[in-house]
Amino acid sequence: MIGYTPPPHENMHSWASGTARVPAAAQRALDGFERYGRILASQLDAISDVPDLETFSRLAKEGDALARELDDLAAGGARDRTTPHSTAATSDASLATSFQDSLRRRIEECLVTDGRIRERLRALRDHAAGAMATFDQRRPGLDRYAEEPAPRLRVDLRS
Repeated sequence: MIGYTPPPHENMHSWASGTARVPAAAQRALDGFERYGRILASQLDAISDVPDLETFSRLAKEGDALARELDDLAAGGARDRTTPHSTAATSDASLATSFQDSLRRRIEECLVTDGRIRERLRALRDHAAGAMATFDQRRPGLDRYAEEPAPRLRVDLRS
């Protein structure tokens, strides 16, 4: 699973003084995890009720691509940490904490959905294994019919 820790701002106290701006990398991370959560939710939908494995696989590829973007963002966040999110500086002293909380909630939501996907995939795997075992038990009987010559049937058309 991917993870993101926003880079430390040069002067974290400047958040409270109103001179800091929301780092663009942090905002992109928040937006990215929101999109990632939507992809995970769609994957869960794709394997609920009647599994759509084609859609699930397509969404997995989208999620993997987004995960790589978020990983790159985390790795490059230190280079981008002073880029302003908007032109207006904030005076909200709780902005840093609020933003961190929002990011943490998004990541936790992703983890919960990821866990649900894993549970569903395990259930599908177990169901498929049981179905294969039943299928394999029936197969010898089917093979026997293929090996024996078919009985000749007689039909009496005189009646």
